Amino acid sequence: MTPLFRAFLARSFALQRRYFTDYALGLLVKVFFFTAILYTSQGYSARPAYVAGFLLWYLAAHLLARMANFFLEEAYLGTLGRLLASPHSPAALVVALSLAYLEWPCPGSLP
Repeated sequence: MTPLFRAFLARSFALQRRYFTDYALGLLVKVFFFTAILYTSQGYSARPAYVAGFLLWYLAAHLLARMANFFLEEAYLGTLGRLLASPHSPAALVVALSLAYLEWPCPGSLP
């Protein structure tokens, strides 16, 4: 695991611990939509396609939104200059941050 990804992962877990209510409500909404899609699917044979479609849609939408807001959030926090001056490329920063901010199942500890 690269140090950059590990740093963003630690930051993600710290934010999830600090704002646990927001994290829990977001997870509850995702479980609700996933369950609704699962039980409203047309027949048993179509369920795997709906489940796979939901998961792909969620990952794509989450990662695209994360990539789009990354530079704005860092500029607002005042850390954009430091991140861009680091030896990592902007693409590596965006990829590491996007992967670290996926909804990990246990917000209390690092894997």
